[in-house]
Amino acid sequence: MNIIMCGLPMCGKSTLGKSIADKLEWKFIDTDSVIESLYNTKTGHKHTCRQIYTDHGEDFFRSLELEVISSLKGVSECVISLGGGALCCQDNIAAVKSLGYLIYIQVPKDILWERIEAGGIPAYLDPMYPKDSFYSLADTRIPNYQSAADIIYNPTERGERILFEEILEIKMCSHGQ
Repeated sequence: MNIIMCGLPMCGKSTLGKSIADKLEWKFIDTDSVIESLYNTKTGHKHTCRQIYTDHGEDFFRSLELEVISSLKGVSECVISLGGGALCCQDNIAAVKSLGYLIYIQVPKDILWERIEAGGIPAYLDPMYPKDSFYSLADTRIPNYQSAADIIYNPTERGERILFEEILEIKMCSHGQ
């Protein structure tokens, strides 16, 4: 069994994922980091996901992402943090769902926009209208997260302890099967 974290950029997938992995004493995997390593291995160049996306485009980036997600088949007792766009295509959704329980971290768009603005505008947003671009992107991605998720977790409404208890319950049920 694995726990997979999904959500919009800056929602806290990695932070929450690491915390849950520590509590479960499981391995933490950040797919963006694995994509960067895979790119480095294939090309001999160190690039961030943002650089890969900018230099090679979305199709190339998504192909690396699917390769990474597919490579995780067979792992267990891991908490996996997905990139914000990982659920853009049905192939990725099917591959992710086969890995374990999917948790959508639902943070209000206004809060996420503030975080994005503070960290620098990513390459996938329109530089002329970044806020509008982000809101449009969010409106496109959120239905995928909601329909694919086994659990929708809003950290502004429920504490991490409650989510952890839900995960423990899922873990206990999966061991009983």
